[in-house]
Amino acid sequence: MWKGSNKFFRRGPWNGITYGGALESVHNSIFEVNFVNNEDELYYAFKMIDKSMFSMFVLNKTRSLLELLTWSQTTQNWNVYSYVPRDQCDSYGLCGVYGNCITTQFPICQCLEGFKPKSTGYRNWSQGCVRNKALNYSKLDGYQIYWVEIAGCYKFLGEQKYESRAMQGEMFREHFLYGILKLGY
Repeated sequence: MWKGSNKFFRRGPWNGITYGGALESVHNSIFEVNFVNNEDELYYAFKMIDKSMFSMFVLNKTRSLLELLTWSQTTQNWNVYSYVPRDQCDSYGLCGVYGNCITTQFPICQCLEGFKPKSTGYRNWSQGCVRNKALNYSKLDGYQIYWVEIAGCYKFLGEQKYESRAMQGEMFREHFLYGILKLGY
């Protein structure tokens, strides 16, 4: 979703099972998710489980939300089933480069280990973070970071087939981490 000329929200990456982010991607009683990725096409679609149920996606300009609405025959009204963004951390690139958004922290934007805010202005995270010191490529030191979403960083696995859904997630993690290492951050 765009807000003016700025990217405001985007779904998380496909991990082989579901997309990151909200909108109840997989387990819900309203729709099934269909993801197709082959040599001819790449798309993501919804299939209604109950064909008698009506639903629609609406861009709510007033609240800056993408809402999934379902029709209630009982109340004769549209009800909000789900929406995005859910919280401030769903906003695209809120914490900038090398920043991590954590809704339970104050401030919600934090720099990754080894980084500091680029801007000295209070709560101005739009410019992200910079390294505390330059990298020393002769030393192979580093650290692991878990559950960090890197804006704009995707790696689709294409035609690869995996034996189980759990294995898909594991293989995605390996490919994703390999892709990040190759980026040379």
